[in-house]
Amino acid sequence: PGDECISQLLRKFKIFDYLEQLVDRDGYYDHFTQIVLNSFSFEIDSPSRRMMRRWVNVSSQMFTKSLFEYVRLLHRSGLHDFYNWCLPFLTHHTSINDRQISAAAFDVIEESCYDESSLN
Repeated sequence: PGDECISQLLRKFKIFDYLEQLVDRDGYYDHFTQIVLNSFSFEIDSPSRRMMRRWVNVSSQMFTKSLFEYVRLLHRSGLHDFYNWCLPFLTHHTSINDRQISAAAFDVIEESCYDESSLN
């Protein structure tokens, strides 16, 4: 119930629309968007997950790598649907032209493959 109320408020006031405008390739607001990222829940399929998927496509290289590190933290925290949601998200970014971003995505995938639960 609490998460749904928060989601409704975020949609009503178009908070995600404003937040999306803060992310750019120059990384001017990277410090602020990092704080915003840490304040959202990614436990359920939610606007925050959609925001992350959009941010990764328009963010600076540094912030994109930070997003992948955040995904690593989601894995380590035992996110219930990590393999259904995060792995496809990461896999998509392994084939892009930026080698550093691709390597960062591979690094998180590699760590998640060592987890025994990934074998199921």
